[in-house]
Amino acid sequence: MALDIVVRPSDGGEFTVEVADGAAVTRVSVVASERFLTGLDAPDAPAEEVVREAVALLLDERPPGQLADQIDLDEVAAEDEEFVPELQSRLGF
Repeated sequence: MALDIVVRPSDGGEFTVEVADGAAVTRVSVVASERFLTGLDAPDAPAEEVVREAVALLLDERPPGQLADQIDLDEVAAEDEEFVPELQSRLGF
């Protein structure tokens, strides 16, 4: 079953993300700092698209219910050296 990922901007680089998997909906808070977005070297990618693809990438490794309640993309990138290159590839950069 395909997952539906909805991204809503909040304040200061924070986003609320809802992942719908059938009837179940998982909500997470994602931080995409300006430093992270600039460091991606993907200037034409809107922040919402970056966050959507980042969450989709994380969902390749775990089901929606196992996502952390809060995800900081700077921390994810620091812990996984393949995260940024894979994200750039998904974004077409």
